[in-house]
Formats: sequence, C-alpha cells, structure tokens
Amino acid sequence: MKKETNNLQKVLEYVTYMMVGSYFKKCKCFSSWLESSMLIEYKETKLNTQFMIEEMCIKYVENVLEDRLPKEIWKEQMNVEFIRHLDGQSEIRFISKRYVLSLYTAYKGKYTKFDYQLIKK
Repeated sequence: MKKETNNLQKVLEYVTYMMVGSYFKKCKCFSSWLESSMLIEYKETKLNTQFMIEEMCIKYVENVLEDRLPKEIWKEQMNVEFIRHLDGQSEIRFISKRYVLSLYTAYKGKYTKFDYQLIKK
C-alpha cells in the first residue's frame, strides 16, 4: 500500500469512527494514542478530501445503517477498536454490552465502499 493511500486509509478509519460514532449514545476508542494519531493524519489532509470522506460516511449511515440496524442500537455506549486486514481493508468494530457492529471499508477515493456485519450478543 502506498504511503499516501495508507494515510488516507487512516483518515477514512478516523472519519468512520467519528461520524458513525456520533450516532450512538456514547462512543470511545480503546486506544487514546491511536485516536490521537488518526486525528493528526486527519488534520493534515486536504479539506476537500476530508469533506468527501465525511459525506460518504454520513450517506452510508443515513441510507443503509439507519434502515437496517435495530433502532435500539443507537442508544448503546460503544467502545471502538480498529483492525487492518492483510488485503488493506479496515474493520472498525463498535462494541457494546449487547452488540458488535463491524464496518468494513478500504479507501478508493470516490469509489470507496462500506459494508457491515452486526452480531447480537
């Protein structure tokens, strides 16, 4: 993975965490160091790239997740962990007492796609 693509992957992970996380009652990253590192990467990214990624995340929540996930999930307090798979795809895992919501994505510019898996404990 090229350095620029890797950096944008980190930005995508951070934006997904912040945007999707804002829909929950409370959301916290397991690692404050990782969260700070991703925030720095985000701040160093061009504004139009930030906005594009933010818009993709918001659209995914509003057009997919809000319709398909149980309404009560949004009242959960989530802890978040990040997993980078060997194929370059990121998994942003939102974990509560009752649910595990995994969001999968890989940065591909305007062709970036998201997918999810929900597990009820």
